[in-house]
Amino acid sequence: MDDRLLQYFIDPRTSKILLDIVRENRITVKRLCENNPGTPRSTMYRILNKMEREGFVEVVDYQQKRGTVEKTYSPSSSLKMGPDPNDVSSDDIAVLFMSFCVGFANQFREYALKHPGKLDARNGVFGYWTAPVYATDRELQVLIENFGQHIDRYSKKDADGDRKLHSIGFIVSPPADDVSGEGPQ
Repeated sequence: MDDRLLQYFIDPRTSKILLDIVRENRITVKRLCENNPGTPRSTMYRILNKMEREGFVEVVDYQQKRGTVEKTYSPSSSLKMGPDPNDVSSDDIAVLFMSFCVGFANQFREYALKHPGKLDARNGVFGYWTAPVYATDRELQVLIENFGQHIDRYSKKDADGDRKLHSIGFIVSPPADDVSGEGPQ
């Protein structure tokens, strides 16, 4: 996987922008700014220009609007197809997973640095947990699909009032070698 693409997914702001582009398939800068009100238009153009230079998005339409040009962006064909599963090694998967974890850890760290003393789970809505689950592959697939449907409803909402951007991660581990339920001996 391209490390540059990974950097977009680690950052919650650029991740949301890229996901908006993929979800909509064709989206204007105006609409991206409406979906991401915390991102100034000039910053949005800088991010999009970088994504375009790196080959992750492409401009598919130009519309003249009152003396300016409104661009419409679409995910590049390589982004639509995703990585070639034959090119993703076990090491690549491990690196992606570690980057995913580091991305979350960085969000907590940055918040703690910006808001000393406020990273207190009793006074905020954030956290992390694990739950052992015994499930078939099909049951896990249904669980993941249901989780995705719930998250999708909230990922389409705009920031307003008390609504702030959060990242929610969902990890399903590979199966444990011990399936007896007795744990380590």
